[in-house]
Order: sequence, then C-alpha cells, then structure tokens
Amino acid sequence: MADDTIRGLSRRQLVAGGGVALAAGAGALLAARGLSFQLPPNIGSLTGLAEGLTHAGSRLFLTHKTLVPEYPVSAITKVDNWKNDAPADPELIRHIGSKFRDWRLPVDGVLKPATLSLAELAQLPRKTQIIARHCINGYSSISPYTGVPLRDLLALVGLGPNIRYIGFESWYDNGWDSIDLFDAFHPQTILAYDEFPGTPVSWTRGMPLRLTMPLHYGYKWIKGIKRIVALENLDTFGDGTGFGSSYASKGRTWSAAGA
Repeated sequence: MADDTIRGLSRRQLVAGGGVALAAGAGALLAARGLSFQLPPNIGSLTGLAEGLTHAGSRLFLTHKTLVPEYPVSAITKVDNWKNDAPADPELIRHIGSKFRDWRLPVDGVLKPATLSLAELAQLPRKTQIIARHCINGYSSISPYTGVPLRDLLALVGLGPNIRYIGFESWYDNGWDSIDLFDAFHPQTILAYDEFPGTPVSWTRGMPLRLTMPLHYGYKWIKGIKRIVALENLDTFGDGTGFGSSYASKGRTWSAAGA
C-alpha cells in the first residue's frame, strides 16, 4: 500500500508489535475487566438456563492458560469428513482464484478500526499448532493450523471497556457466530490463514481465515471469516438472537465447550 496507515494502525505498529508486547497487552485487556466468562445470550429461557449452568460449570474447571494437547506431524489425519458446497458468489469465486491477495479483513467496533490483508496479518506473531477437531456429529480429525492468536490482534486494535463479545461474519452462506472474551483470549484461539506456514488454508478447510478453538466443538470453528466486530452485546449482531446462523436449523447451542 502507498498509504502508511491501515485505518488506525500504522505499519510500524504492525511490524514492531512483538509477541511479548502483544501478549502483555492482551493480558491487561483481560485483567481490566476482571473477566471470567460471559453467560450465553439465551440465559433467560429454560433451555438457556440449562446451557448457562453447563457453560459456567465448564469454566470452573478452566483458566485462561488451560491448553489442550498438541500433536506431532505424524498424527495428522490425511482425510477428513468436512466438506463445503462450491461457492456461487462471483466476488467470492474471484477472491478464491486470487487466493484473497487483494482482499482485506475489516476489524470493527474496536478502539483502532483496521482493515488488514492476509500479508499484513502474516506480519504479526504467528503460531502453528497441530490439534484435534471434533464435530458434534461424531467426526474427528487432527490438523495443522498456522495464524495469528486472536488475543494478539485484539491487543493491537484495542477494546473498549464495555466490550464483551467478538462477532464473526463468514463468506460461507453469509453466516455469523460469536464468542465471549474468555475464548477470544485463549492462547490456542487463532485466526488461521495457513495450514503449515506457506500452505494457505483451502476453501474446504476455511479459506481465507478460520477460527480454531480447541476447547470447543467444530461448529464454533468459524470458517471463511470476512469480518470481525467487537460487541458490547449481541442484540444488533446477526439476527439479534445472539445465536450463530446455523443454530436454529441444527439444534446447536451458543456454548460448545467440552470438545
């Protein structure tokens, strides 16, 4: 880019935002809220109460540093059962053909709104992890993912004092979903742009970006992310219910902890 400012982020901030500084910033953001977790958005209903109790119970056994096992390369599953329909949107087809080189990720609702290319995201501290992914329908696989820890990106753009959720909009059927800050700041929650470094995530696995959240079942691993937005509540996000776009049709809950 000719412009040295990326909608509120200077190029120097991107390059100089080292992992130690970003991790410290992420920790400060979390500590400032005295945060443990946010209740599911349907907590007022009977099913929401049950989900809320399950959600709270899972949090009692977790801390922000709880990590799931990571595996050696030899454990990677060669074939998995996750498939996606062929894209029909002409803009999306064009982006896939160019490997999203001219696409930019908007990050909104933050103190320093930004639009970032995949190349710019790759300048941030990266993490490669080989982790298990479990589908609520019974499928499982072990796969590699490389990307930027979400907490580092949030530390870079900054969150206002009343932010409680992070929302994601997807290229996949124009879908959406959201997570609380407990999950957003977990060290293994990453925005994956590669499988191994230099091997971009394929359309089947979530191009251009997918969320990896190993504490949760796979339906919370949002694929095809096209926008991120920080939210004080979920009333105006998606359909206003707080649930992900696929929940009603498949009987899924907002909290998918326990994978």
